[in-house]
Amino acid sequence: MNTGLETILPGLGDRLREERKRLNLTQEEFALRTGVKRTAQINYENETREPKISYLAALPPIGVNLRYVLFGTRETNDSVSAESIRKIERSVFDYIDGYVAEKCDGKMAAEARFALFECLRALSINSYKTGHDIDQSIASLFSVMASWQSYKAKTNAKADT
Repeated sequence: MNTGLETILPGLGDRLREERKRLNLTQEEFALRTGVKRTAQINYENETREPKISYLAALPPIGVNLRYVLFGTRETNDSVSAESIRKIERSVFDYIDGYVAEKCDGKMAAEARFALFECLRALSINSYKTGHDIDQSIASLFSVMASWQSYKAKTNAKADT
């Protein structure tokens, strides 16, 4: 179903499958390590469902290159100084704190904060490397998230009637 809010970048499923195979994991093993069912893994690889932020955050700890899966480029920090990465990470923490304070009444589980951090960090480093404005990239992501939440709320309301 096309909602106009799709955020899957073309090829994400193929890159996800490639990373899984690089790690010599079956779909079942990969799903288990990332906290989803095998059917969800299949859907992500086939690009029929969008992965949740918590799923994406589970990828780096098992050896998946999140930047590659999301953006199609391998992360090399040789073009980004350690100082720049620290500034980016600090900025990401500030965005998360602001988001949690404003949208979540100051409450968000540590796992959810970490998931959001991993995604925003990857987005911010990619924006930095490609010369895009980091603040605008993050604002765009939050705008898409808000639109998606609004769409889901309307869809759920229609289903309840």
